[in-house]
Amino acid sequence: MNLRAISLRSTYQTHSGRIDAVTAQMIVLDNGSAFRVSPNAEVTVDGRSAQVLDLRRGMTVTVRTPPQRNEVWTVEARSAACRFRPASRCVPGKP
Repeated sequence: MNLRAISLRSTYQTHSGRIDAVTAQMIVLDNGSAFRVSPNAEVTVDGRSAQVLDLRRGMTVTVRTPPQRNEVWTVEARSAACRFRPASRCVPGKP
């Protein structure tokens, strides 16, 4: 039996800001940056699994994209209620 170690390296860029506009296929940040959302993108809001259309204008967001394209792989969003708390302690609607 021949065993070989394989090393994989994933490279991506991160972009952060507040959402200015969102559709099922696009996220636009308040700095004017626009990103196409991959159909397989992983989306979380306040640390919980979500869909792109759960995102709202004004949410703080970090998106990850491949280095050469503006296609979003992952989206991590924080609602206004949870902006200053760790996701594990955030319960939207409770102070």
